[in-house]
Amino acid sequence: MKNSLSSAPRLTQANELARQIASRRGAAFGWHRISLSQLVSIVSAQELAQRRMVPLTRIGTDAITTRLIHRLTVERGWAGTLRKRDTGLSAAIAVW
Repeated sequence: MKNSLSSAPRLTQANELARQIASRRGAAFGWHRISLSQLVSIVSAQELAQRRMVPLTRIGTDAITTRLIHRLTVERGWAGTLRKRDTGLSAAIAVW
């Protein structure tokens, strides 16, 4: 049995490619459908592990931002100065 990898910018596009091929050729097994960002994550995992690093996703950035805001609010009394909804805070921290 041969395995095939289908990668596209979005997982839905990779799924659609697999559906189109299966509709022309009949049932297909061994297809691995992933998004481009998932492919990059898989390819880079070993290198990141060797450097003791992990990829940071959007939700990870938001979690770190939320924790930072909470900590600054509780420990330093910055209540009202920083809010999670402040425009661009997550993006600014991610770039920093």
